[in-house]
Amino acid sequence: MNLNDTAPWRLSARSLGAFASAVVALLTACGDGNNDAAGPANGSAPEAVLVASKLAVLAVAVATGPEGRSFFDNFLTCPRRGVVNYHNTAAGRRATFSGCNVGDGVTVDGTAELRWVGPNLSPDRAQLTRLELTGTVTVTAEGGGAEVDAMRVEGIAFRAPTPTDDEPAVNRLLVESLRVTVLGTTVGVDARGNPARLFQPTLDLNTLPNPTNALAALTEADMKRIAYDAAMTLASILFNELLEIQRGEHTHTMSCGTLRVTPNAARTTTHLDYAWTACPLPGGLVLDGTFSQDPGPGTDLRDGLAMVVAGQLTIGGGVPRTTLTRLEWVITGVRSLPANAEIRGTLTAAVGQQRPIAFTVMVDD
Repeated sequence: MNLNDTAPWRLSARSLGAFASAVVALLTACGDGNNDAAGPANGSAPEAVLVASKLAVLAVAVATGPEGRSFFDNFLTCPRRGVVNYHNTAAGRRATFSGCNVGDGVTVDGTAELRWVGPNLSPDRAQLTRLELTGTVTVTAEGGGAEVDAMRVEGIAFRAPTPTDDEPAVNRLLVESLRVTVLGTTVGVDARGNPARLFQPTLDLNTLPNPTNALAALTEADMKRIAYDAAMTLASILFNELLEIQRGEHTHTMSCGTLRVTPNAARTTTHLDYAWTACPLPGGLVLDGTFSQDPGPGTDLRDGLAMVVAGQLTIGGGVPRTTLTRLEWVITGVRSLPANAEIRGTLTAAVGQQRPIAFTVMVDD
């Protein structure tokens, strides 16, 4: 079992660090259905089946993402590149797609509301039978782009879960039964909509090269990916270790490296030392290097979490390969949920460049 055994949209925990607990254990996506959509955003519109195959399955993945487990679970990573952040609404779930690469040259951007229909949808969203998207989402493909203002997905069904396999619901989606109304037509979903094709690519540290290690190579979506995924993952590990501070000094060992934990119970803090070799995180990122992690100044676990990562940390896979010597990250404003959380910080590259992190994101449950 490795870090990829936990799917990207399942960064979750019943305490604010249960995802981290899983990591530590390893370390030993309208209204009435009139779904006319807008025409091409630029060039020729991608074919309707391609748009349906990608956007419909992505929407199901977002709609069935976890909830009720703190701010750690308000994000769905797009393994190849990009990220989705979401929060619940009275009608369903509102999602922002940032450079979400879903394979076959298709990228999704924009904000939309997902409205779902089905019995017993709380807490089991996998019971949904119909899903409607309304908003403005741009689907860009090699042949051009299309703005989708509405989409209806019907015939949603899932195979039964395997009792011993805690897999995300979208992995069990029966794409053969889907009927998608989008771009003025109703179509089915072809092989390009296979959930594994969207969410389980093979990536490594050099999948997206960055020869000069320039922070300018990182798009805004990449910065979100680092802030919402890489940093959030490391923060959840730190949080978990802070919860277990009385455990004392210990080392977690896994196939791709070690994590040494040195707590200071008297000061209610802890220090983490990583020695990782191409460790795959859930969701497509790969982390490599020798680096340390400490709670940041002013950490207040009642309102958020701050951390400082220092050393040599290389991040690759779903972002251009970048080596950092320092990562400062803090999330605040989560004393009560839902909330507009502030995520701030600074990336410092090995070549001496710096780039700020500054995002406000709605988080809930």
